[in-house]
Amino acid sequence: MKFLLDTDICSAYLRDEPRVYQKCMQRAGQLALLTVVVGELLVTTKKTPRSAVFQAGLQDIIDGCHTLDYDIVCARRFGEVRGWLLDRSLPASSTDAMIAVTALIHVLVVVTHNVRHYAHVPGVQIDDWLAI
Repeated sequence: MKFLLDTDICSAYLRDEPRVYQKCMQRAGQLALLTVVVGELLVTTKKTPRSAVFQAGLQDIIDGCHTLDYDIVCARRFGEVRGWLLDRSLPASSTDAMIAVTALIHVLVVVTHNVRHYAHVPGVQIDDWLAI
């Protein structure tokens, strides 16, 4: 494992974004997915008119990634990191902070197009597969 996929990158994959698909294929065996992201994607797949297609694509993503559970170690680090961000009046989305701390704990690069969501988290590495 080397990369932790954010929800927006998985959504791009589900929309058949060629840059994301290609990077996923090139990095097969190095991809991780947080169970919290799977939950977010399940909500999205239920709301789309192309629900069956998205659900099949989501299963492909799940099958192609190592799935990480959000556990007590992550929860403790989340409390520290999100508290630190809030104390400084920095953006601190709960889900993004959960993804960030999981990446820190497992020494993974967060793959996201929402770079600004992670920019204030100390030590997190980011890779934007949709950057032009």
